Amino acid sequence: MGRVKLSLNGAWDFIFDPKDTYTPDRLPPRAQTIQVPGSWEDQYPTEAGTFGRAWYRRRVRISEDWRDHAIFLRFGAVNYYCQVWVNGQFVGEHEGGYTPFSFRVDPYLKPGADNLITAKVVHPAHAIPRFPDFSYREIAATLQDMFGYAIGEIPLGKQNWYGSVSGIWQDVYLEAVYPVFFTQVLVSPDVDRAGVEVRVGMSILADASGALSLRYQVLDADGRPVSERAGVSLADAVGASQALDRPLEAPRIELALPHCHLWNLQDPYLYRLRVQLEESGEARDEFTVRFGMRKIAAARNKIWLNDEPIHLRGALDQDFYPETSYTPPSREFLIEQVDRAKHMGLNLLRCHIKAPDPRYLDVADEKGILVWEELPNWLRLSEEAAARGRETLTHMIERDFNHPSLVIWTIINESWGADLINSEQDRRWLKEMYHYVKQLDPGRLVVDNSPCETVGNRNFHLRTDIEDFHIYYSIPDHCREWEAWVRDFSTHPSWTFSPHGDAERTGEEPLVVSEFGTWGLPTLKDLLMEYGEEPPWFRTGIDATQPHGVQRRFSRYRLDEIFGSYDQFAIATQWHQYFALKYQVEVLRKYPTIAGYVITEFTDLHWEANGLLNIWRRPKVFYNSIGQIQQDDLVLADWKRINFWEGDNCTVDVVVSHWSDGDLRDGSVDWNISELGVSGTITGIHLERTEARTVGTISLVVPPLDDSVRTRLHLRLRDRNGRILARNVQYLSFFPTRYRQARPSDDAIWVYDPRSQWDLDERLPEGGYRIVTRLPADGSVRRAMVNGIDDQVAAFLEQGGAVLFVARSADSVAPHRPEVDLIRLRDRRTRLDLRSKEKNPWLGDWVTNFNWLKHEPLCRGIPRVAESPFIGDLMDFQYHQVVPEHVMLGWSQDREFEDIFAGMVVGWVHSPVALLAQCRWGQGRLLATTLRLENALSGDPVSTILLHNCLEYLSSPRFHPTKDIHARPARRAAVSGAALEPEPPDQAAQPAGEVVETPTN
Repeated sequence: MGRVKLSLNGAWDFIFDPKDTYTPDRLPPRAQTIQVPGSWEDQYPTEAGTFGRAWYRRRVRISEDWRDHAIFLRFGAVNYYCQVWVNGQFVGEHEGGYTPFSFRVDPYLKPGADNLITAKVVHPAHAIPRFPDFSYREIAATLQDMFGYAIGEIPLGKQNWYGSVSGIWQDVYLEAVYPVFFTQVLVSPDVDRAGVEVRVGMSILADASGALSLRYQVLDADGRPVSERAGVSLADAVGASQALDRPLEAPRIELALPHCHLWNLQDPYLYRLRVQLEESGEARDEFTVRFGMRKIAAARNKIWLNDEPIHLRGALDQDFYPETSYTPPSREFLIEQVDRAKHMGLNLLRCHIKAPDPRYLDVADEKGILVWEELPNWLRLSEEAAARGRETLTHMIERDFNHPSLVIWTIINESWGADLINSEQDRRWLKEMYHYVKQLDPGRLVVDNSPCETVGNRNFHLRTDIEDFHIYYSIPDHCREWEAWVRDFSTHPSWTFSPHGDAERTGEEPLVVSEFGTWGLPTLKDLLMEYGEEPPWFRTGIDATQPHGVQRRFSRYRLDEIFGSYDQFAIATQWHQYFALKYQVEVLRKYPTIAGYVITEFTDLHWEANGLLNIWRRPKVFYNSIGQIQQDDLVLADWKRINFWEGDNCTVDVVVSHWSDGDLRDGSVDWNISELGVSGTITGIHLERTEARTVGTISLVVPPLDDSVRTRLHLRLRDRNGRILARNVQYLSFFPTRYRQARPSDDAIWVYDPRSQWDLDERLPEGGYRIVTRLPADGSVRRAMVNGIDDQVAAFLEQGGAVLFVARSADSVAPHRPEVDLIRLRDRRTRLDLRSKEKNPWLGDWVTNFNWLKHEPLCRGIPRVAESPFIGDLMDFQYHQVVPEHVMLGWSQDREFEDIFAGMVVGWVHSPVALLAQCRWGQGRLLATTLRLENALSGDPVSTILLHNCLEYLSSPRFHPTKDIHARPARRAAVSGAALEPEPPDQAAQPAGEVVETPTN
């Protein structure tokens, strides 16, 4: 009998043991049922977090044919500590939640009879009190498991973000083998020498002094032998050290593979390597693995796949699944998600700080997508944590060695679990780990630490094959900051490596922006279609990241009045996400020194809504669009302006990024704007591979317009034969000159600029206004535009004046005025909580802010972002010059929504604030805004139109606020005249701009 496997997947008895009450011989006869593989949190969500110990029990009948064979009980992975008994006898224990292990059990089994297998599993991460819990130091310092494990010192990945994953989460099976058998076969492809090197791990449980030898065969995709080597002695295979079950230390046996078929993304060709253990010509054991002839290298600041430069277009994959956490629902599910990744133009998935199910890599091998795999992090580096990390990564390398899709290892992420900034010992450990991993797996790239900005500082590299970095910006709010950061990063700045003099920088590391991204909320329709009800994870998340109550908040803040429904709003946020990512990708592609990027992230995961797909891998609205900008060749409009007046000279540079092997000598770019009836061609384009540069400039005079229009500039890159290599679209907006000037009026405007922050007193007259800079005493001036509120402005308002207040700083209201507490101005960029050092909720760089507006009446004349019967829009790139860095608190969005014309919410519709709002002030009226209107009348049509509309509104009969800035807010009365009482927390009205904390990545 050869190898025989008996799957133990399926239903097991399951017994909670929170107080460590039971022993294997005293388990209760009645039990719950659990499906293996799978976590107990997924199958018993209401009990999750209440126990960290559980027992598994199953009876299995073993065939008589298995007698006299070595039998092993094998687990793919169990999280975290596992003890196993067979028929009441202890057979072994294992610590570690991500890699396979096994126990020899034939001495304890009874072939031909029923056998009882019992496993006790302990998981320290069950003690995490909430998800996410970012208090790493508090967790690391205080939480201890019942077995004494310091939770901060075990590899746990992002279980403190999305939920603990406890129990047997990969396959379990029994396997009967010959007493001398293979445990692992590792194949190292050598593309340059057209051959492979093979190492074997073996277990020798009986006398092996006989005539045992090994036969090696390489089989092609059709199963035909294409290379063979026979008669290799057992001693030569395992070496003089008798490494046996340590295949990474075994001798290498070489096989030639002439005319080999390479594995690549377009043609993921897989060979099989079969090793047979023979005795006197008879096969005693056989082990077959798949592999691909693939070479990956980092040199000359590029990444090379099979000696061809490759531009990485990746997405971070948390590798969690909607109802099964770590365990993929099926192989078909994995195939479909990779198909969707490739449809969107991705060529890499960064499997984030965890070891995936082996099927994940099998599918990646077959479908042709690269994988970047990472060691699960711990929270505090100690001797124990370092040893566990080293052992875990060693076993990950052994397990996944043969997968051609796997091309990059990461040791730590963002310095989690190591204090690189302050600890020389931690930095030394990380460099040692880099060299250790390169020694074990020289055929792959290794990243020591994927660094990021931290509070007041940044972490860095010490020795790495890839010079990567993580950065997040709210787009379009901070689009210019993104451009400046990318420009700096493209120069290989010194700040990406250690400033302590201990970095080992080669100067050849390729640059990769390995995290960036933005949010796009999922529709509830899609979630309910799968779950049928609100999923349990809706109650996870903290502050702006908590989904629970999103629909109630959406309605309570009355956004349904301008967007129609939450789902329509969610669709708008997804388009907002797309255009933000499009801009960021295009900026990256302008710099040929940047060899790739990784978008955060591939799919939404629970409260984190920045996926290209939702949590169920259902496409978001841009699914069929985003692939256009994620190709080897990209043509893009490198715009400096996006809004133009009628008669302006509209100029847009055209950039081509060329990474394909196509011939781009004598290429061309066709362009057209169908809405304006203009078109043209840029010819004579010549780019070498990996080059990116400006190939020409589109220039046109904006023709006469009847009204404002948002147009599409279509770009098509062609080779010399006219074949289209790339397409792209850039939105441009054009405005008629009649919006450039104010409507004629005899009324003067008082312009009050005590801070000398603008020159509008010079530009307003050019825009058609009659202004005064000193307020006449006769009361003839009834309108004002100010950038500060002091006693003089307050008196003007109290006497019936109408004021446009353009706030530019948090102290724009004089500190002695009582209104300083009624119109509270906050700088989005400052950190509000000195204790936690968390960013305020309105910055939006990590948890995205959504700036909404009512198109009528103050945005009249600006093209709609989307056609809709409702008046709500999200601010797109048309508004990028007016998006503010300050927000206004003091308007309650549920009670005073009629008085708010533009506002902001964050994440899952939290932390509402006003950006443009009105109120009564004594006998006067105030229109207050933090929008940056100082760009008005100096070239930007959107800020100019907004300014005209706001100033015209001051004298309009529609300017009739209901909010009185000095009135105390009315309390809500209970239904049917009952006594006043506070509402439950998730139903009570939330004042606009309630300060909350949000995490940083």
